[in-house]
Amino acid sequence: MTDRASITNLVIKKKLVIDTKELAEYIYNQVQEHYGQYFSNTQYPYPAILEVPTVDDFKFWIQQFKVRGCIGHNEWNDMYKINLWVNDN
Repeated sequence: MTDRASITNLVIKKKLVIDTKELAEYIYNQVQEHYGQYFSNTQYPYPAILEVPTVDDFKFWIQQFKVRGCIGHNEWNDMYKINLWVNDN
């Protein structure tokens, strides 16, 4: 069984909740390990125009994926002085 499959099975069977930061760091390390040469100027005849996404980039993408089903908008609350999420249902 591959590393990815074993992690997926573990998550499904144990119903583990993986921290977003840990997942982002794992994805970043895997990209560096397996696809890093595609982002390097020394490995390809053409200059690399892409940069390896940072851990923060991956964290943002994961968070956006988690909230993809939320339909609504933000509204300013004067009492608490923060933006609150309002569902559009």
